[in-house]
Amino acid sequence: MKGKTQNLVQKKSDLEKELNPLVIELARIQNTIKELQNEKELIMNKLQFKAVDFKGVETQHKELTEKLESFGNYMDQLNSVSNEIQSRIKRNQDRFADISQKERAIQQQIQEIEGKVCEFKQSSNEAKSKNTVLSELMNAQKRKELKGIVGRLGDLGTISDKYDVAITTACGQLEYIVVNKLDDAQRAVEFLRINRIGKASFIALDKIDYLEPQMKKPFEAPAGSERLFDLIKVKNSAFKIAFYFALRDTLVCNDIDTATDIAFGKTRYRVVTLGGNLIDISGTMSGGGKPRRGGMSSKLREEISQEEIQKIEDELLDLKDNAKRFQLEKQKLEIELGELKKDLERTEKEKQKTSLEINYREKAIEDIVTKLMESNKFSADKASLDKDLTVLEKKLAQFTGPLEKLNGEIAKVQRNIEVVDKEIERIGGEELKQTKKLKTEIEREFDEINQEVEKSRAVVKNRGKALMKNQKEQEDAKEKLQSTLMAKEKIEKETKLLEEEALMILAEQQQLEPEKEKFEAEVKKIEEENATAANELNQIIDERNRAIEERDAIVKEMR
Repeated sequence: MKGKTQNLVQKKSDLEKELNPLVIELARIQNTIKELQNEKELIMNKLQFKAVDFKGVETQHKELTEKLESFGNYMDQLNSVSNEIQSRIKRNQDRFADISQKERAIQQQIQEIEGKVCEFKQSSNEAKSKNTVLSELMNAQKRKELKGIVGRLGDLGTISDKYDVAITTACGQLEYIVVNKLDDAQRAVEFLRINRIGKASFIALDKIDYLEPQMKKPFEAPAGSERLFDLIKVKNSAFKIAFYFALRDTLVCNDIDTATDIAFGKTRYRVVTLGGNLIDISGTMSGGGKPRRGGMSSKLREEISQEEIQKIEDELLDLKDNAKRFQLEKQKLEIELGELKKDLERTEKEKQKTSLEINYREKAIEDIVTKLMESNKFSADKASLDKDLTVLEKKLAQFTGPLEKLNGEIAKVQRNIEVVDKEIERIGGEELKQTKKLKTEIEREFDEINQEVEKSRAVVKNRGKALMKNQKEQEDAKEKLQSTLMAKEKIEKETKLLEEEALMILAEQQQLEPEKEKFEAEVKKIEEENATAANELNQIIDERNRAIEERDAIVKEMR
């Protein structure tokens, strides 16, 4: 009913907020009037009897003390339960924080591994698509059909992206395959021929080692240029000679003018520009078209087998399973924390009620002690009582007008609330009507009992005051003392019964709370089922609409 009655409930809440201060003021005035009337009644009784008995106060003190001790024990039990719940909440919160930290660590590992797997797959795919011949040779070497194959020259080192065009243009051997020995190259050529895979060019490291002395000689590039060989970072120092074999002392500079000056200077050099213009030692110049790129990368490609990738993916699945397990455990902890917090809230409310009971009885005991202490000082005379009676009557007369006005305002707001309640009951049906009727009856009975209790408390309080004022006149009222004692005893019994009935009604209200929660849970369940059914219906409608659109498209094509 929440969605259907939300506006009405809000309207009722606003009216109740408007009503609350009026009711509070009415209760205050009524309580004041009752107190004044009780005082008036007591004064009149005093004027008639001239004496009040204090016997039985000790018995009342004893009973209140026993009840206070009982409530104190109950409060100790509630404190123990509250501390235990708080300890469990703390343990669950610590466990939740620990799991969350572990889950974050696993998620970070998952992200890192996923990025690594993606990078490996991308690198592997790039390598396969770029050089099928090399891929077949490397696979054959893994099968131990070949040996000594190092890899593509361009993959054995890195160079800054700034020089990508220059190195790709100046080094045509980047696609050559480097092998350890010439025999390794010959076996690779034979493998390619027999299997009709394709052709490839090779660099045998054992046949170019004669260049090592020249490679190690100090070299100083002309101003405005750099030697390309010096800009390469090799994967293994053993491969440096292969790059020197392919590049020798080729220089790189920023623009064609600088390249021309250097290439045709006193010492002739092979020079390439960053834009891809190449001047050979012979003087020939090439370039001007679309620059060539991608011969070398700024990062080394990490070689990894499919089996290793699969192993990493398996590890990734394990991590995801652990992450899911942590998520489920977090959900379970959240549910438990929710239940524990509800239990703690109920316990704290019960503690508040018990604290009120304890405070009430402590105050009552203080009043009785005061009565006992002041019982010997009690005195009053007729003139003083007449004066007090006149003052009370004037005070009572002052409340007549405000009380009538306040009752009128309250009645108006209550009529508006009744209109809203009837509309809510109309929407909620018979079940809500019966539930609210039961609730109203219990609240009415509880209010009536509370009023009687407050009235009795006021009577007891005011009679205590009267007792202290009439000690001198006790001898004059001996013949009527017995009747007064009986009336007092009856009132005390009625007060005790009313208090017990009030506590029973409080207990009944607490017992009704689970039924209320059950009703709210059933309403929530129905709302969720309706939402699920609506979603499923929308999905069916969407599927049917798509089927109709596909059918219309087919019919249109046939036409």
